[in-house]
Amino acid sequence: MKQENIIRLTSEQLQNMQGKTDWARVDAMTDEEIEQNALDDPDNLPLSEEMLKKLRPVNPQERLLRRQQQLSNHSPD
Repeated sequence: MKQENIIRLTSEQLQNMQGKTDWARVDAMTDEEIEQNALDDPDNLPLSEEMLKKLRPVNPQERLLRRQQQLSNHSPD
C-alpha cells in the first residue's frame, strides 16, 4: 500500500466533515427506485435463497471465545 493514499484525520475533523449525500434526492426516491438501484449495484449483489438458508445468528459469546482461542480470522470490532 502506498503511503500517499493514506489520509489520517482526527475524530474532531471527522465530525466537522460534510457528507456528499444528496438527502433530498434520496428522500424523493420511491421504494421501487431504491430497490432497483440496489439490484443494479455490482458491489452489492443480493443474497441467493441458498445463501440465505445458510445464515445463522451470531452468538456474541461464541465470537469472543473464538477470538480468545485464536480460531477466528476476523479482526476485533
